[in-house]
Amino acid sequence: MEPTTAQVFNEDSALEVVGGDREFMGTILGIFLEELPKAIETLESAVADRNTDVVGKAAHKLKGEAGAVGAEAVWAAARDLNDRARDHEVDSFDEMWAALRSEIERLIPVIRPYCE
Repeated sequence: MEPTTAQVFNEDSALEVVGGDREFMGTILGIFLEELPKAIETLESAVADRNTDVVGKAAHKLKGEAGAVGAEAVWAAARDLNDRARDHEVDSFDEMWAALRSEIERLIPVIRPYCE
């Protein structure tokens, strides 16, 4: 999945993960949304501190969670930030974090209705 072609939310992928159970998908998406503020806080602080270890771990965790819920664009942006952390490319952290934050902001209103 590349950031330029990734969907904000791939409903088919999310449904596949939960065996087609829409109610369960809504529950999983709700948990994802509940956990998102902590991920944002951790990444924001680690990016500001240029902490490659914490950025890498937090981006990797978010990448896995985003992939599991069909949040393709967040997955791709988290992958990019994770790659930069792994390669110790701290000069690109601000740009990569801004891209990831933007994708998160695009995702939230798209998946929130599934949680209601």
